[in-house]
Amino acid sequence: MTNSFPYCGFRFPIIAAEYELIKVNATDILFNGIYGRHVRIKNIHPVVRSVVHLCDGTQSTEDIVSKTTELHKVSPDSVINILMQLYKKGVIKDNFEHEMPEWMSESDMDRYKTLLYWFDGFCEEGETPYEFMGKLKHKRVGIIGVGGTGSLISMMLAATGIGYLRLVDGDVVERSNLVRQIFYSESSVGSMKVDVLGECVRGLNPSVALQLIPKFITSCDELPSLIRDLDFVFLQADEPRFVLNRWVNKACVEYGVPYINSFANLIGPIFVPGKSPCFACVEQHIKSTFPTEYYDSVILGLQSSRPRKYPSIASGITLTAHYQFNDAIAYLTGIFPPITANGAIKLSLQSPFGEIEEIARNDDCPVCGETYVV
Repeated sequence: MTNSFPYCGFRFPIIAAEYELIKVNATDILFNGIYGRHVRIKNIHPVVRSVVHLCDGTQSTEDIVSKTTELHKVSPDSVINILMQLYKKGVIKDNFEHEMPEWMSESDMDRYKTLLYWFDGFCEEGETPYEFMGKLKHKRVGIIGVGGTGSLISMMLAATGIGYLRLVDGDVVERSNLVRQIFYSESSVGSMKVDVLGECVRGLNPSVALQLIPKFITSCDELPSLIRDLDFVFLQADEPRFVLNRWVNKACVEYGVPYINSFANLIGPIFVPGKSPCFACVEQHIKSTFPTEYYDSVILGLQSSRPRKYPSIASGITLTAHYQFNDAIAYLTGIFPPITANGAIKLSLQSPFGEIEEIARNDDCPVCGETYVV
């Protein structure tokens, strides 16, 4: 149906998914928001009440205007004005479920409906959540290292409907992993992590194209074939320490592939070619807060095997996965700017909330400065 009121910005008005309409008393209604934002209408006018109750997603704008004007003998413009006020407050949206793109099946709609509701909360006028979902469906993402954080991110991406996943890790499941790597089990001890996780991904979402590469990265030369055809990379492996970060950074800069990683107690920054700092920029930042004469010696010392495993707890991976996943989704869909675009999230044991540590892109960076000019 063609909308006779295109300036409304919607065709089938419906209460936004993040709000629930509650009748407070005989005269007041409340749009109860799940994010802590609430809209209350006191002494609601009968015309407004009628309009609100007609916004059920099945009535077109024309239907709502026609029924309200007939019932209350008011002008069409006054009804449109009510709709526009509700729309501007964010409590009504266009019901996108009336039209599905050709690539989405009824089964897809059933599966991804609540995710589409989430995307809908970021839609500007003229946008639909299908646009964001469609972008993810066609993205190719690689994850290097599928331990605690890497495995969780893999499953989160599969749940979100990413089109293609490449999982790279040469490690096997160890019993000591099970304290935090929650997608592995006692029965998978001794098995390749990528194989076990691959089965988990397939079980969660069979539509994800999956490539499993059971290998460690042992040189920079191995990376081009692993990352150059990807839209995004998560670096979640940690050995060889510092050196692997440099290798992945060099390859991603060379091939223009964005990536993100967690490093020590820092998450990010996300590397977006020509726009945000690369790992070499991060190293310059670290050096500014570290005794320069010790730096190279410390890096060299880190190449030795660690005598004891890192302290860990399952909740730690949820934090690091959460921030990296959200920034990747932000970049891949464009729904909002990544929060680590100009800095890293610094975590501490004392607080569950990270603080942003600003890290500037170095225009004279020997790795990314010569290749990209903002």
